[in-house]
Amino acid sequence: MEELYDTIENYLQNRLSESEKTAFEQRIKSEPDLATEVEAHRTAQEAIEFQIAEQMRADFKAWGASATKSASATKGRIVAIRRVWAVAASVLLLIAAVGYWQIQQRFSSDALANAFYDQTELSETRGLDTPKNTLSEAVEAIRNQQYEQAIQQLNTISDTSSYAADAQYLMAVAHFEAGHPEQGTSILQQLQNNSDQLLSEKADWLLLLTYLKNGQKTTPEFNNLLEKISQDSNHAFYPKAKALKQKLDQFWADWAN
Repeated sequence: MEELYDTIENYLQNRLSESEKTAFEQRIKSEPDLATEVEAHRTAQEAIEFQIAEQMRADFKAWGASATKSASATKGRIVAIRRVWAVAASVLLLIAAVGYWQIQQRFSSDALANAFYDQTELSETRGLDTPKNTLSEAVEAIRNQQYEQAIQQLNTISDTSSYAADAQYLMAVAHFEAGHPEQGTSILQQLQNNSDQLLSEKADWLLLLTYLKNGQKTTPEFNNLLEKISQDSNHAFYPKAKALKQKLDQFWADWAN
C-alpha cells in the first residue's frame, strides 16, 4: 500500500488528471483496503489542517496584542516560540494517533476478513451456466447488494435439487456480505463435509473468514481451521491461508482488537 501514498496524496490534493482520478476512484470502490487508506489520509489531512489553522489564529491574536505593548515584546516572542513548539507537538501526536488508527483498521478482524474475501469466487458456483435460473438470479442479487432478495430466492430451491448445496453456500455468502456472518456458520460447517471438494474447500475458507469477522481469531475453531488450510498445499485456498497467517503473525497485528 505504501507505493500508493503519493497517488493518494495527489488524489486528495486534486492533482490527478480527470482520467487518473476516474481510474483511481474505481479502484477505491473495488478495494476495501485502499478505501480505508484513502479515508485515513483524508482524516489526517483535515485534522492537521484544522489544528494548524486554529493555532495560527490564536498565534496571530496573541502577536497582535503583544505588538501594542512594547514592554512585553520579549515575553511575547518567548510565548510565540512556545506556541510554535506546541503546534509541532500537537501535529506529531495527531499523526501518531492517526497512524495507530490506521494500524487498527488494517489489522482489525473485520478489516482482514473483508480484505481476504473475494466476491469473484461467486462465478465458480455450479449451475450458473443454465440460462436465467434461481441460482444465477441470486448471485446477481448478491452482487447488487440485495441480500434479503437473494436469501429469499435461495430458500425456494428444494433440498432435493442437484444444486441444493450450492444454494446453501450462496446463502452463507449473502449473510456474510450483509454483515451478519454468524447466521451462515452452521451452513458452512455442514458444507465442509460435502462430497464436492471445491465446494467443501470454499466452505472451509468462508467459515474461516466468518470466524475472523466475528472476532474469533483467538479461538481454537479459528486457529485449527487456519492450520488445516495453510498446511494443505492442495487446498484451493492454501495461498490465501498462508498470506492471512503471515498477516496475523506480524508484530503490529497484536495492536488490533
